[in-house]
Amino acid sequence: MSSQNLATSRPDADRPGDGQMRNRDRQLQKQENSRLLREDIAEKRLVFKSLPEIINLNQTSVCNLRCIMCFQAYTPGTETLPMSRVHAILDDVLPTAHKLKLTTAGEPLIGEFEEILDIADQYECKLDIITNATRLTAARLERMEGMLDHLAISIDSHVEEVLDHIRGEGVHRAIMKNFRELGEFLGDRPRSYLTSFNMVLMTSNVPHLSGFVRFAREAGVDHVRVIRMSYMTQELKEKEDPFHCFAKEELDRHIEDARQEAKRLGLNLILHEVGYKNVISRTERMVSPEPIQSRYCSQMLQEVYIQPNEAIYPCCIPGDLFMGSLKRNRFEEIWNGRAYQRLRKQMFSQELVGPCAKCKLYRAYRDDDAYDYIPGSRTLRGFSRIPDPLKKLADRAREAFFGEKKKKKGKKRKRS
Repeated sequence: MSSQNLATSRPDADRPGDGQMRNRDRQLQKQENSRLLREDIAEKRLVFKSLPEIINLNQTSVCNLRCIMCFQAYTPGTETLPMSRVHAILDDVLPTAHKLKLTTAGEPLIGEFEEILDIADQYECKLDIITNATRLTAARLERMEGMLDHLAISIDSHVEEVLDHIRGEGVHRAIMKNFRELGEFLGDRPRSYLTSFNMVLMTSNVPHLSGFVRFAREAGVDHVRVIRMSYMTQELKEKEDPFHCFAKEELDRHIEDARQEAKRLGLNLILHEVGYKNVISRTERMVSPEPIQSRYCSQMLQEVYIQPNEAIYPCCIPGDLFMGSLKRNRFEEIWNGRAYQRLRKQMFSQELVGPCAKCKLYRAYRDDDAYDYIPGSRTLRGFSRIPDPLKKLADRAREAFFGEKKKKKGKKRKRS
């Protein structure tokens, strides 16, 4: 069965029969797509018979915060994908998908969040969300119950002056107010979903890392994921890049103190993205769908990223990985188009070029310590090359992340 067959053979919501039959048909369709995806990878096909299992939708690039390490502090996002297009796009990609992720570019809770939930619910998709938690209320969490698979909260410190320095004045107060409300709502009842804190490692929060581990354990999260900072300016690097500001021995000591605290408290501390060994204290509930068991990049093979301007990317890392635009082509045409086929050929042959060749996240996937731990969300906070106003910032992020400057194209001088 081809990807086109899978996309067009979706159950008809208006056909006679009860809802139970439709639900069963949807699940069978998703299971068949998952089988085909693993077959595509095993056979190293360039043209896939399957469609992606995980849809990353960046419905808006608008964010209510201006975090100092984020492009939003320099060029605030303004794009929002109209809901008419959201409906059309998700109607194409969700019938075969297991999960919808609301991630990265902006804050998903300030968009048409509830309406997007209704669409995901219609297609029986699980939900992952990355949020700054300033608008995460008990009512919204209750609405997500039954759908939610992984709740990731971006928070860089439990210390008020540190968090407000990084994310803006009053952010600590707003988040703690919501945490108290959520705590009262949840009480002692068990959760059916994974929860985590995502923190960007910075000079400001390194001295408080052990305390943050204790705070996370008290909050009841499953793991803390520590992310390397992508600095936007040289000034920010000099002030907030811990690898620049701390002597190696001092940084190692802070990290080791946090590792020992995580072991003592039984908290998973994920450090491979910043170059340190993970602390795996307990087994976490496996998220849906089943991760791809291979040394290839699971994001490129299993997921897709849809931007507010309808651009398609295979992952969240800044770089020249534009696959196509839904303004010009249907999703199935892009998914098996020349750009994707070229990228799959490079991946399967391990002859990677461009951003993929130097991607630290991909190298971490191939590392035994990182690979043995399958986190609920494998994405870095990042942004794409599009829209054009962000191109300079993307180049800076590329330089920070990959450690190289993009070569400028200049006119060749004529020999005299």
